Amino acid sequence: MPELDAARLRSIDGVLDGLPPLPEEFLALARFASDYYHHPLGQTLFTALPTGLREPRDVIRPDRRPFILTDAGLSEAPPARQRARLALWQALQDGPLDLAAAKA
Repeated sequence: MPELDAARLRSIDGVLDGLPPLPEEFLALARFASDYYHHPLGQTLFTALPTGLREPRDVIRPDRRPFILTDAGLSEAPPARQRARLALWQALQDGPLDLAAAKA
C-alpha cells in the first residue's frame, strides 16, 4: 500500500447516527449475489437499493444550536406592530430556544 500524504487527510466532522443501518438479511443476500456473480459488493449493494436511495443528495442534520438574545437584543424590544418578532423576543427572554421552538 502506498504511503498516505498527511496533508490530504481530513478529519471527520460528525457521525451520522440518524441513518438506520441496512438489515443483516439484506446484506447477506447482497454478499451472496456479489460472490455468485463475481461482482463487487459495493456495486451489488448500490444496484439492490431502491432508486430513491441511489440518488445522491445532501444529508441534512438537525440544527440543534440554541438561539439566545445578545445584550443589544435584550435592551431593545421590537415594535408592537411586529407581532411575530415581539413574540419571539419575549420567548427568548425566558432563555435559549432551539430552531423548532423558535419557529413555533
